[in-house]
Amino acid sequence: MLLCYLISCCITKSQRNRGNLLCYFVILVFVVFTAFASCNENGNEVVKLVETITDIDGNYQKFEYDSQNRITKISKYDRDGNLFETKTLTYSGNDLVKYEFVVLTSEEWGAYWKEENNSISYTNSGIQIIKTSDGCKDTYKLNLNNDGYPAKFEGGGHCYLSSLYNYSIKNGNVTMITLESQGIGRVSVNYKYDDKKSPFTHTATPKWWIILNIIEMIDNRTEAFYGNNNIIEILNDKGEVLYECIYEYDSDGYPITRKAKHRDRILATYQYKVN
Repeated sequence: MLLCYLISCCITKSQRNRGNLLCYFVILVFVVFTAFASCNENGNEVVKLVETITDIDGNYQKFEYDSQNRITKISKYDRDGNLFETKTLTYSGNDLVKYEFVVLTSEEWGAYWKEENNSISYTNSGIQIIKTSDGCKDTYKLNLNNDGYPAKFEGGGHCYLSSLYNYSIKNGNVTMITLESQGIGRVSVNYKYDDKKSPFTHTATPKWWIILNIIEMIDNRTEAFYGNNNIIEILNDKGEVLYECIYEYDSDGYPITRKAKHRDRILATYQYKVN
């Protein structure tokens, strides 16, 4: 209403004096001030990238990024600071084309070395991933939904057990996963989330890769994934709660600790850098 009044005044005055630009300057100042006030009211979102995740045993993983906020390397260390695992990602243009997984020698994990190369190719029917390890090769096929999240992932049978994963995705989160695998049979798990930002909300690495490769083992049977939000419940196909957790958040809404509900112990801590 105030803006309309100012315009009306300026039109009237300009009819009397077409050289009068003062009112138009007032309108310009009013518009700029209103826009600035609106931005302040909504708040400018602080973009953070997770740098370190530490588990309950003191083992931790460090994340490195390129200028586009894409993960380029994940390095895992034991509680004494000894490097024991790396994941290195390679991009060509906007596409992730390769990632290498290396397990190094560690006193805690024993003298062990494993190197796995994963080449990625994009076809009209989906994404093909070829895993090569110790001269053994397995081929996997990944189908994505319209938003770039995994819908179906299948393959294996040579180096690894053959497996088929079906994903249900809502708001960028895995709400249900169904696994069919040799020796395991068919298993379905359901997930519920909070409404806060996850450690990887602003990471530009393809979301399908994060879901498939940054996995937290809750126990020997239960996996947790990172989506747009944070898992608060994991349930079996009968609706029985397998796992519950609560988070502590920083002032910008990012999780900084995760605890098992009803247990006074921190299962994971998260540290960030402001982008």
